[in-house]
Amino acid sequence: MDYRGKKVLVTGAASGIGRQIALAYAQAGALVIVADKDYEGDRFVREELRPLVPDCCFFHCDLALASACENLMQSIFEQLDDLDIIINNAGVSQFCSLWEE
Repeated sequence: MDYRGKKVLVTGAASGIGRQIALAYAQAGALVIVADKDYEGDRFVREELRPLVPDCCFFHCDLALASACENLMQSIFEQLDDLDIIINNAGVSQFCSLWEE
């Protein structure tokens, strides 16, 4: 598919599935906005996404905080005017024994 001209926000895109989703959209021509609490997302944008789509950008954001979500969206709309697609991939996994509470 051709996503040239589309603006895509991918949360949790510094690693794992989110990273691959963001890369696929950039390869299809989309301007990808990476939002993550891990600063690895900034390096990923600079080294892998911008060579594909120069305007891709990174926002440091801990989406566990409601105020951070509000600030993220306000910053995006101030800088980019709008979004076409939002991929909410951010999450935290906690593993424990079935017998632990």
